[in-house]
Amino acid sequence: TIDSISQLSGLVHAKLESALHPASMFFWYRDPNEFAEASSSNPLLTPPDFPIDGRWLSWLEERAAPMELPLPPEAGLSRQQIRWFAARDVNLVIPIADSDDRLAGVLLLGPKKSEEPYGASDRRLLLSIANQVAVVRENLRLKAQVSDEQRIRHDVLAHLDRRSVNLLKECP
Repeated sequence: TIDSISQLSGLVHAKLESALHPASMFFWYRDPNEFAEASSSNPLLTPPDFPIDGRWLSWLEERAAPMELPLPPEAGLSRQQIRWFAARDVNLVIPIADSDDRLAGVLLLGPKKSEEPYGASDRRLLLSIANQVAVVRENLRLKAQVSDEQRIRHDVLAHLDRRSVNLLKECP
């Protein structure tokens, strides 16, 4: 079973590496309005500067499909963002949408080591993987939420028990 986002990203990384052999791979996720690096094929190229500003993320969210770089001008990438992708040799961007069809993350892939382009079947596979990642990620967040609520409930009841507070009242 997968218990964390890092385990999830490690599994995705291993499966994509064996299936498609990308030269580079970055897996980013949004939590709660911030992007954070979850996995990378090159730790030296993973500074916390994922380009979240501008309109390109909402443009990608509307498309809900893998997109090759360079993105068209209407995507709204700045020169700095274009350089960011180029420095990491990213040429395919796969949106990860949650159950509300909101952008939950982005999978970024470099070219295949075989130098073959990503075909239609590759894109379908990647979109399917992105959908599964979104489901697992949502389940992880729900489990964490339930666990936090149980911990809080336990702490509150333990605190009340020490004070000998009578929580049960009988009607005469």
